[in-house]
Parts: sequence; C-alpha cells; structure tokens
Amino acid sequence: MPGGGRPRRWSGLDERREVHRQIPVAAHLTMQAISRLRTIAKVAEMLGEDEEWPWDLSGDMFAEDGCITVYDLTEDGTVAFTELGLENLQERIRHHREWGLAPRPEKGGEA
Repeated sequence: MPGGGRPRRWSGLDERREVHRQIPVAAHLTMQAISRLRTIAKVAEMLGEDEEWPWDLSGDMFAEDGCITVYDLTEDGTVAFTELGLENLQERIRHHREWGLAPRPEKGGEA
C-alpha cells in the first residue's frame, strides 16, 4: 500500500460524493420548500378577477413558475400557486392589461 496505511474502503457516502461531482452544475439547482399554496379561486378573489381568466393564464405555467395542480375530490383537481406563482401570475395579468388583451376586473381588485 502506498503510504503504508490500510486499503481505503469506500463508503456509500463516498460513492454519492463521486457521483455528485460528475453531475453537471445545472442539475444541482434547488427550489425553496413550499410552505403554503393558494388555490386559483382564492387568488382570483384576491385579485378581483373572474376565476376563468387566471385559469387561462396559468395554462402554460409549471411548477418552476410556482403553479401546481392539486388533486382533490373533483375529477381534474385545481390549480394552486406558491408565492412565486402568485407574483408570476400578477406579472402576466399586468402584461396582458398593458397589451390590451385583458377583460376588465369584476370586483376592482388590483393586479
């Protein structure tokens, strides 16, 4: 043995570290833990919008955008938003209003 020591035994931790070193850096991205969600009905109420329009806007939002499908007793489940998702949805609403593509708010909420 080089150095006169005992042969090195690899532990499971050593193997995981070696595999971890071989994974590209982009694969190590992490997301903040989700501590609360707001359903689309709640978000629509908060924003003073009809629920249908935020539903349409969320159609191409994904978990990375803060939009999650929650399955409940209904057949299709419901859409829910994290804090990030709420911010992203508000930005989409703002852009659609700027571009003249938005329906008028029902209850005078702010976007």
